[in-house]
Amino acid sequence: MSTKEWLEKDYYAILGVSKDASANEIKKAFRKLAQKYHPDSNPDDKAAEAKFKEISEAYAVVGDAKTRKEYDEARTLFGSGGYRFTAGSGGAGPDLSDILGGGRLSDIFSMFSQGGFTDMGGQGFSGFTAAQPPPPPPPKDTKAKVKISFADAALGTVIKVRTSSGAEVKFKIPAGTPSGKTFRAKGKGVNGTDLLITVEVEVPKNLSDEAKAKLREFEALVEAR
Repeated sequence: MSTKEWLEKDYYAILGVSKDASANEIKKAFRKLAQKYHPDSNPDDKAAEAKFKEISEAYAVVGDAKTRKEYDEARTLFGSGGYRFTAGSGGAGPDLSDILGGGRLSDIFSMFSQGGFTDMGGQGFSGFTAAQPPPPPPPKDTKAKVKISFADAALGTVIKVRTSSGAEVKFKIPAGTPSGKTFRAKGKGVNGTDLLITVEVEVPKNLSDEAKAKLREFEALVEAR
């Protein structure tokens, strides 16, 4: 990527904020996009990976007060025609140090134009430390809903839950579990996430006269305790 192409990028637009956005607004916008496009949330998705790289590059520039100031000044100078880009070796254009006298923005350009994406958040070129994005969001819990009978809810039971990955998990439901109760099975979800199991107690319908009588007997026993 040439210097000209790099300076023509609108990092504010990439993050979905205005040029006058506050630092907090920029950070919030980046966090939202990073969570959406993070590789952990989009495995084997090249488009999401490219988008995550793009927003990380944008945040490295406008997420830091000093580099943001240099970027704004460079774009103003370029847009006003105060600097002319001429074809250099391989059409790469001039070094950013010609415009900025060297500096952090030039270092960022070097980092991304030389494939230094993996250096985000660590030590970059020329001793530059890139603006660190927030840590990636933790993996989302795996959720499942399970229907159990009234008797199983009252007496307790062991259920089997099949996750979206096809794995089968056994879980003990304690006696006296109400409908809507959610249990957490540590590390039993997809990719080692926690499995959240929400229990739905099925109310029996179309009871026979004998079943109704038994329920009334049960109710009387409970009330007599």
